[in-house]
Amino acid sequence: MRWAKLLYEGEAIEGDDLPQLLEVGFPADSTKPHLGYGLAVSVAESEHGLT
Repeated sequence: MRWAKLLYEGEAIEGDDLPQLLEVGFPADSTKPHLGYGLAVSVAESEHGLT
């Protein structure tokens, strides 16, 4: 959890790589390309919105 907190706060790595780590590179559903996973992220829909 500590690493994830540092990652999402932009403290885990230096440089401009954070946007690439958080990008959904592999959509889970072709009709919803904003959902899926990438190098350091998994994006899903829930009752609370995107998680």
